[in-house]
Amino acid sequence: MCSRLPKLLLSMVVFSFITFSALSVFTDFGFVKQAVAQEADKSGDEEVIIDEGDPKAAALAKAQMEALSGQVRNVTKNLGQAEYTHFGIIYGNYNIYSTVKAVREDVEKAVNACKENNPDMADRIDTRWGSWTKSVDANMKEAWANINSMTMAQDYASQDSMKNIFALVDETRKANSSRFEKIPVSTPEACEFMLSKMDETQDNMNMMLIATIRSYPEIMKAMQE
Repeated sequence: MCSRLPKLLLSMVVFSFITFSALSVFTDFGFVKQAVAQEADKSGDEEVIIDEGDPKAAALAKAQMEALSGQVRNVTKNLGQAEYTHFGIIYGNYNIYSTVKAVREDVEKAVNACKENNPDMADRIDTRWGSWTKSVDANMKEAWANINSMTMAQDYASQDSMKNIFALVDETRKANSSRFEKIPVSTPEACEFMLSKMDETQDNMNMMLIATIRSYPEIMKAMQE
């Protein structure tokens, strides 16, 4: 049973960071740098991501990551296997929750830009965005309740330490995101494309959130086999 633990934790952490990296690109759908903003092509699926390469932004992102790593080391350095597993699940789940929260914010910016610049599309956008948020927000609420419950149930780290780690996860994501200058693309073609992708984005977000809700019992069951 013990030999399974490192592989389980590694899989969970890798899954979390792959999700974080993949969705950091995904969230930039519909956003481009101001200096190169241009009309979307007829398919409406143009996407441009510009790496600013700003040394200050890169330094900030590195500092945030180091601070986060330090906090995680402080919490986990004296943990036993069961506690380490428990913390790893909380940490991985919060990374996913934080990323979905960021996706939601970026989609909302695109929605608002499209409504402002295409008033004839506003009703359709409002209707689709309303159903998107109703679905995703419900799973976000449940995912957060699960994370909060697991955090409250443990006694190996103070609640303040856990809150600080959660805050650093958010700040690290924002620091990395700040290396990209983005504005919403709100041409009619781009907004039609955004609408066409709403089903996919909704399904992807819900899939990630549901995975956080199921992760703990599934990992504990696998450890006992």
